[in-house]
Amino acid sequence: MLTLITFILLYFSLLVFLSYRFSSGFDTSKSGFLVANRTAGLWESSLAAGAGWVLGVALFASSGFAYNMGWTGLFWFLVPQTLGMFLFAWFSRVCNERIPDGYTLSGYMQDKYGKTVSTIYQIALSLISLGFISLTFTALVKFLTILEVSNIPLITGLVVVGTLLYSLKGGLKTNLVTGSLQMIFMLVFCAILLILGFNAGGWDHMIAGLNGKAGYTSIFDQKLLTTFGIEIGRAHV
Repeated sequence: MLTLITFILLYFSLLVFLSYRFSSGFDTSKSGFLVANRTAGLWESSLAAGAGWVLGVALFASSGFAYNMGWTGLFWFLVPQTLGMFLFAWFSRVCNERIPDGYTLSGYMQDKYGKTVSTIYQIALSLISLGFISLTFTALVKFLTILEVSNIPLITGLVVVGTLLYSLKGGLKTNLVTGSLQMIFMLVFCAILLILGFNAGGWDHMIAGLNGKAGYTSIFDQKLLTTFGIEIGRAHV
């Protein structure tokens, strides 16, 4: 327990230090806080966006789908997500061309459709964001429960406070810096786990579990399509 708390404190201390070190000056203006003065590079933007996706629901959901439904469940989770990201990439370009000095999607909605639509959009987006935050912390609590960690409320509280401490400083620039670091850490950590796992016979276990607990063998399985496939496609696309 003490080791886990120490690790969490050191981890968030590092993120807070990086936030204050590299986001200095970006919190003094609206442009700096919201869009990092529009100076974000390709690599830091890509790494931060990847971390934002992997650190959230996808980290827990994708592994769960793969375990229960095998490669078919993973397919129906990843493909709609990928299509959704391509769609949003196109839409973000449209927004940027229409209002190059804009800041938010709700601002685009107001510019194109009026204040009423923009207000409705903000309410819907806030509810969706609240849902994702709740789902992420619920997954964290379940993960800690499986690991049989004691004093879960304390650990969860430390994570919440630590996240607030570094995310409220510097706005988007903080997200770019910490997100890039987190993504690099995850790539290295996952590479180490893959090497150790395959050396310990993980490849055979992966092949044996390709169809998951449900035993699906096709992405067009009727039961799969009429339940999980349609729902996950609707949700993400």
